[in-house]
Amino acid sequence: MARKGRYLEKFVALLEKIEVPDAIITTPDRIVDSVTNRSREVDVLVKLKTGDLIFLECRDRKSKGGVEWIEQVIQKARDNKADKVIVVSSSGFTKSAIKKAKVYNIGYRTLREVTAQEIGSWLQCREVLCRTPNVNFLRIDINLVNPVSSDFVYEGIPPKSHDIVFLNKKDGKLLSFWNLWQSSNFDFVYNSLQPNGERRTRLVNLNLDPKLHVIALIGKQGLADVENFKAIAEFWIEEKWVPLTYRKYEGDNGVISEMIEAELPINKERGIVTFHRKPEKNGEAIFSVSTRPVKPE
Repeated sequence: MARKGRYLEKFVALLEKIEVPDAIITTPDRIVDSVTNRSREVDVLVKLKTGDLIFLECRDRKSKGGVEWIEQVIQKARDNKADKVIVVSSSGFTKSAIKKAKVYNIGYRTLREVTAQEIGSWLQCREVLCRTPNVNFLRIDINLVNPVSSDFVYEGIPPKSHDIVFLNKKDGKLLSFWNLWQSSNFDFVYNSLQPNGERRTRLVNLNLDPKLHVIALIGKQGLADVENFKAIAEFWIEEKWVPLTYRKYEGDNGVISEMIEAELPINKERGIVTFHRKPEKNGEAIFSVSTRPVKPE
C-alpha cells in the first residue's frame, strides 16, 4: 500500500516534467546526508542540465503547511547542499510559513482544486461525454502449433483473460491474453452496438502477427507454440457524462500551470486525463495532455 502523500509526489513530478522537460526527475530519490552520512529520502528530485539539484518536499494534508515544516526543510537543504528547495502543499501555507520561506529563499507552491471561473475561458464546459467500449470474455480457446511435445503439461486450459501464461519469444516478455487483445484492433465488433444498449455475444478469432509476436504457452514442463486464439465474448458500449475538475499549480511568482481533468478509461483501466495550460511571459500559453492512474481510495 502506498504511503500517505505518495500520490501528490507523483503528480508534482509530472507537473515539474512539463515545466522543465529536459531535466531528470525522480520520485522518490535518495541522497547521502553530508552530516550523518546516512541515506535520506527526497520526495521529488530535479536534476537540471547545469548540474544543479532541486529538492521538492510535498505535503498532502487538510491543514496548511506550517512554519515547523519549513524549518525542517531549511535544515534538510543546509545538510544536503541543495541548490534550490521548493515545498508543495495541497492546502496552502500559513502566513508565518510563507514569511519564513521567503527569508530563507525556499520556494513554495500549492496544488489546489479551483472553480471553472478561476480557470478562465480557455475551455468553457462542465462535463464531457465518455463513450467506453467493453468486453467480457466467457471462454478462451488456444490452438497450438503441432506437433506438441509429449512431455508438455498445462492444467489451466481454458485460461482466464488476465492470467500471465504466455511468453513472447520475440522479446522475452510474459503476457496474458488480455495483453494480446489490447495490441490488436477489434473496434469493428462495436460498429453495430448502440450506447447503453444490450450486450452482444460473438465468437472472435485472434490471429497473431509473426512480425510482432511468436507466442508460446507456458506449461509445467516446457513451452508450446500458439497458432491462434478463439474467444467467445460479450461486447457492449457504456456512455455517460463525466464531470470536469479544475486545478491550479501556483508558486510564489504566480500561476505555473492550470489544469482541467476528467476521469476516463485509459487502456481499458480507469485513469485521469489532464489538459495542461502553461502561461508564458509573452501572454501566450503552451498546452499539453498527460495521464495518470486514479488516486487510490
